[in-house]
Amino acid sequence: MSARISRRAAMLGAGAAAAVGVAGAGWAFAGTLERYVAALLRHVLRDEPLAPGAVEAFAAAYVAAATADTRSKGAWLARAAQLIGPGGVDRLLGGHPVYAGFKAAMVTRFLLGSTYFQRAANDEPVEFVAYAITCSNPFARLS
Repeated sequence: MSARISRRAAMLGAGAAAAVGVAGAGWAFAGTLERYVAALLRHVLRDEPLAPGAVEAFAAAYVAAATADTRSKGAWLARAAQLIGPGGVDRLLGGHPVYAGFKAAMVTRFLLGSTYFQRAANDEPVEFVAYAITCSNPFARLS
């Protein structure tokens, strides 16, 4: 006994699959660099108490100071994170030197611009003060 799929059922199934694909792509493209930076900081610093709004304020300052190249590449990371989460992107690209450098520089800028190093106790929340414009790698070759 063979199951036959009518032409109408096949068209309805293909239309439904296309609608789900378009909706998924639309949802993925809704991911922004600002939300990704905030989510990645929360993922990386998950064991640290963060003040409410601290990572969001940093993310806004980071995106405002980012170069066009960083915004372009970060947009693809944000879209991927929208689908698999910042932890998934981190596991997927963690060994890639460009991604590792991006993540290290971003976390370093947050830590330098926050109260992380001035806390009297480890249970005090980390607050964002200002965006630090410094060289996060003193051994970098800038020329």
